[in-house]
Amino acid sequence: MLPRLETRTRPHVWKEWARLTGEEEHGTVARTRIFDHYHLTIEAVLNGLGAAIVPWHLVTGDIECGRLVAPYGFLQSEYRYVVKVERPGRRKAEHFIGWLRDAIAEFPAPP
Repeated sequence: MLPRLETRTRPHVWKEWARLTGEEEHGTVARTRIFDHYHLTIEAVLNGLGAAIVPWHLVTGDIECGRLVAPYGFLQSEYRYVVKVERPGRRKAEHFIGWLRDAIAEFPAPP
């Protein structure tokens, strides 16, 4: 059984995945290693140290070129990303928000 790799910013991702998929843990749970940042977690997976659950947007290139596999695919989480604008209507803020929306719309969806 591969060790589970986690990131400190989302420490309960395996439990969340189990809840979203309806899968329950059976028997012995694999050892868990925790990394400070997703990028370190992804590098650990790339180096064969275990398995991780990570956001699609961080591994798109690695999945598409075959460096990583997602045997169970990707699920929508309940996380949302937001931009807090202190002064709405400012040209630079509106430009940034427009650019961000366009970039997200062009980003490939998970397989």
